[in-house]
Amino acid sequence: MSTTMDDADVLFEVSGPVATITLARAARRNAIGSAFAARIADAFARAAGAGARITILRSAGPVFCAGVDLTEPVRLDASSPELVVAEALLGSGLYVVTAVEGPVLAGGLLLIALSPVVIASESASLWLPERSIGIFPSRVLAYLEEIVPARRAHGLGLTEERLDARHAHELGLVTEVVGDGEMEARLAATTAELTEASPAFLAAARDTWAARFRSASFRERRDAYDRILADNLSRTQLLPR
Repeated sequence: MSTTMDDADVLFEVSGPVATITLARAARRNAIGSAFAARIADAFARAAGAGARITILRSAGPVFCAGVDLTEPVRLDASSPELVVAEALLGSGLYVVTAVEGPVLAGGLLLIALSPVVIASESASLWLPERSIGIFPSRVLAYLEEIVPARRAHGLGLTEERLDARHAHELGLVTEVVGDGEMEARLAATTAELTEASPAFLAAARDTWAARFRSASFRERRDAYDRILADNLSRTQLLPR
């Protein structure tokens, strides 16, 4: 059985145990604003409600995600758009496979860190461009440090180094790299393999990955980094003093 529901900038389809959520806010390069985050979270909820066990997260347009939409007021509490999406991804009960076929910037890297499987095309790239606006990406680093060594993550935030897909794979940010034009075949093979696993096995795999972002030590570090970020934003006048 296949179900398709489109909500303007979030496309949603379910086929048996596999749901596909496509970010399609091309005019804003899939930057995550409040309304967009709510629609993404709703798509995850609909996927779980439709009986899916696996979700493919991908994008339409040339950019996977440009981070947080800075045309909106900056938030640092649980209503922050990227945290709304993060909680939806972690709490959906779905095993997430993320397909990256273009650049991922700034807060978009949270989606990469949170996904247990990330398949990137050779043309994909990942980078933290916040230095150009005077912001050190402390919150993003809290998530990246669960995946890559802290010193390496710090360097990515400090230098604005752009990682190509192969380099991101070497660092462990990407599970595997496929040639441009090979994504569909790889996603089909990956989801076929995952659907062969028992539901209990897949749930344990999902929860094992998510546990690193639920631990007390992670939350303590993220809260500390958020306090640093709030001070940084205030000094650059992106938050009220």
